[in-house]
Amino acid sequence: MCRIVTALVLLSVASPLYAGEPGALPRENFADAEKAFREAKALLQREYVDESVTEDDLYRGAVAGMLAASGRKWDSLLSPSSLSMMHEELAGMFVGIGIEIDTERSYITVIAPIPGSPADKAGILAGDRIIKIDGRAVKEKGDDTAMYSIRGKANTPITLTILRETQVITKTVIRAAIGIVSVSDLSLPSGVTVVWVRTFNEKTPGLLRAALQRVAAKSPKGLVIDLRQNQGGLFDKMVESAALLLPKGASVVTEVRRGNREVPVRTEGEPVLRGVPVAVLVNGDTASGAEIFAGALRDTIGARLVGSKTLGKWNVQKVADLPNGYAIKYTVGTFKTPKGLAPDGKGLEPEVPVDLDEKLIDRVQRTLEPTARLAADAQLRAALALLK
Repeated sequence: MCRIVTALVLLSVASPLYAGEPGALPRENFADAEKAFREAKALLQREYVDESVTEDDLYRGAVAGMLAASGRKWDSLLSPSSLSMMHEELAGMFVGIGIEIDTERSYITVIAPIPGSPADKAGILAGDRIIKIDGRAVKEKGDDTAMYSIRGKANTPITLTILRETQVITKTVIRAAIGIVSVSDLSLPSGVTVVWVRTFNEKTPGLLRAALQRVAAKSPKGLVIDLRQNQGGLFDKMVESAALLLPKGASVVTEVRRGNREVPVRTEGEPVLRGVPVAVLVNGDTASGAEIFAGALRDTIGARLVGSKTLGKWNVQKVADLPNGYAIKYTVGTFKTPKGLAPDGKGLEPEVPVDLDEKLIDRVQRTLEPTARLAADAQLRAALALLK
């Protein structure tokens, strides 16, 4: 008895069955899974058109594919460099040149240099586009590898080729250890203070406490918490931060774990500021811990949300190290607001919707002159009108 092997050659198939995405395949029984995996791997290693595809590439893709097959877009495989960058940022300190960047705009676009950083001292400006790093061309969009290469060891040089409008400029910058200032505050003539929380890292609760103490000393008429572009961060540091504004023992959020087991998370300690009307600025890049923070303030002390709908990333994630230096970030639960709302995949809708271009948000958040800030920031003006 002979085994008949059928080879089907496909030329430009548009069917979703061959779309290359795990979610595109029908969920049928995958019998003899381990054997099928080994055979598929062997075929690719032996016959795949691109000989540069290695066994390492296939295993990496397999792990990434397992996470993608879960159907939750926030789960991912983290490379050693991206994992190191994540740990640095969550610690509130990193080694680099001190620029906030956007890889989804043209090339690597500088949002702003951090004041006093090597980039700032070298004359790098907001709007500069990095087109080469140490002579290597940067992709026109989404070049994460190039973004990681800007980081490195302290006191080492990096040469950037920059496109500034139509002018090409070369800058050599020496990397240094840079602290991430995650909280800043701005007093407005109306007796309201804006507190901008960029992320929830190790230093955020202490910085937020100091900012709220400054606010409390002024007998404020209102408080605006700016969470626009805040992607979240450390869950426990977000809870510590929320406790500075919520009553002792108040619900911050409820975790819903496997088997629908609900675990309430409550504040400890007394708040720094109480009895002051609060508005919270949010937008489509307000995500994860920042959304939870906003939801807790709204449900517990009646804060009003102003801006646009938040991202909708309300899941409990865990990061587990793998033996080869990589790690996986995966979902172990979801969250509910104190009042029981489950916004995972939906986001929070603001009570006062006001649209503002995201590129403009980057600029207004760094405007330190109160009159200029109010003139440019329609969402902040709407929050002030609400507090009156």
